[in-house]
Amino acid sequence: MLPGNRVPQDSNISVILFLISINNISESITNPNTSLLYADDFIILCRYTHTCSIQQILQTSTNRLMFWSKYSNY
Repeated sequence: MLPGNRVPQDSNISVILFLISINNISESITNPNTSLLYADDFIILCRYTHTCSIQQILQTSTNRLMFWSKYSNY
């Protein structure tokens, strides 16, 4: 076992623990954004009528992900 919350990368249970630990990451993304999570890939999509607002909307989502990361110990 490694110090802290870490599991050796080649451990049989490491994939399962990783998926459990990031399972709630999508909850930090809200409309009009959509998020997709597949294995260890995470994508945020934004579709909005006013293209000038998309940057701010995506920045808000990025800030929420940073908050999630900070308080989830990632």
